[in-house]
Amino acid sequence: MKTRAIFFDLGGTLLKMRRDTIMKTVLGWEGHNVAESQVHDAYFKIEPEWVKQYGLRIHNEKETKRAYAKLDYMVLNEMSIPGDTEELTRLAELIRDSWPKLEDEVRPALYPESNHLLSQLKSEGFILGLISNAPPETSQTVEKLGLQKYLDPVVISGIYGYAKPHPEIFRRALDLAGVTPRESIHVGDLYDADVLGAEGVGMGAVLVDRDNRYPLARCSRVADLSEVPKFIKKD
Repeated sequence: MKTRAIFFDLGGTLLKMRRDTIMKTVLGWEGHNVAESQVHDAYFKIEPEWVKQYGLRIHNEKETKRAYAKLDYMVLNEMSIPGDTEELTRLAELIRDSWPKLEDEVRPALYPESNHLLSQLKSEGFILGLISNAPPETSQTVEKLGLQKYLDPVVISGIYGYAKPHPEIFRRALDLAGVTPRESIHVGDLYDADVLGAEGVGMGAVLVDRDNRYPLARCSRVADLSEVPKFIKKD
């Protein structure tokens, strides 16, 4: 069936991850010197387990913040940051509380090919949307980056209460876009949340694997967004 709608994840897919820099910065304030690559690797290793624990729950704004603080706690533990449970919990909460303070210092930046691809697909008449596991304030980041001119609907877990891979967040996006799963593709960088979540409701899925972390993944896989069009059914 012809593709009518293409949905994208945000962080790690369209948007360069800021969390690595932010965690490194906050840990530096606290006397812990870590490399961004170390933070990045720890997030990647921990995120699938976090998704299993929190992805199938319903979250309000307070619960969303608590869930992301838990993710940071798990990452700190994975990196063997010194401290007992109470200290790591304090650091995780400090990292979450520091995001607004660091918004201007660590400005959001899109991957080089993001705007070009979105502009191309929009001009070709595709419905483009966003499905993101992120806090409510991420909607402001979408506006700052000018992505709202391409993406509608914008479905953010911290606002809608469901997180990927929960089927409801995908169904909500499909309903808002007025398309069926078979007419849609979801593009994201996490296998469990993005690929399995989308396929679970009958959507197509494309995995953005920039660091070749999923060489054995049984799905459509690309090194960057410029390769996405070859998986779009145009007739």
